[in-house]
Amino acid sequence: MPPAVRAPVMKEIVRVTGADGRALFIDYYPGRFSFPKGWFYRAVILAIEFGAGWEHFQNHRDFLARNGLPNLIDAHGLTVTKEKILAGGNIQVVLTSQQRA
Repeated sequence: MPPAVRAPVMKEIVRVTGADGRALFIDYYPGRFSFPKGWFYRAVILAIEFGAGWEHFQNHRDFLARNGLPNLIDAHGLTVTKEKILAGGNIQVVLTSQQRA
């Protein structure tokens, strides 16, 4: 997603799920990845993202540079309920709920 679209999409997710709702996110993880499995997956991911076009690749790099899902989740008042890091540290699966006051 282009950077300008991310915040409006997250706001809509929060609105639609409501106070008792949960949201599941699966995306690239900006953290460290393991050797050799994580490096292999990272190379494949970069090839796919680059193959999708230069603008898409730039959006991918920007997303990771801005700390990916952790940043978006925190910025929109969601709480991580469960988290799993897969593909040698390249993919993040996160179940969230809205923060309680």
